[in-house]
Amino acid sequence: MEFDEDMLGFAEEQERELRSSAWSHELIYEVCSAIRKWAVDNGKGIYILARVNGFEVYASAVGTASRNNVIWAQKKARLAEQYGQSSLRVSIRAENSPRTLEEQGLNYTDYGISGGSFPLLLPSGLCIGSITVSGMTGEEDHLLVARAIREVLGL
Repeated sequence: MEFDEDMLGFAEEQERELRSSAWSHELIYEVCSAIRKWAVDNGKGIYILARVNGFEVYASAVGTASRNNVIWAQKKARLAEQYGQSSLRVSIRAENSPRTLEEQGLNYTDYGISGGSFPLLLPSGLCIGSITVSGMTGEEDHLLVARAIREVLGL
């Protein structure tokens, strides 16, 4: 991924805007259901994963989703939760950093450099979990999650 200052700024703005003090399992389920409906309606094969405080609260495969999508969703979720930022934002920065993931204390076995995981942020900026999609390009995965969050939060 080449450095994309516009996409980086866009991701940062989304993270500031798409925060809520109302995160609950029900609200997260609503976001994930909206993502699933979009995937079914558009014939996309994706895996959807939502986690809160390190445990899964929603997981669903749609269409042609594979085990590889499950693995990547888990890696992207860990990345977003580690940094409290979207995996897209972290990935843009990581791909253009002189330091490798390992030099930052992470490894490629557990963390995935790709967009598609969006942090569940409280108004303070505290990250309590993530919603992740895997199956399209990292940017498409990211945009799908952000769009569903925006829609459900009524923003």
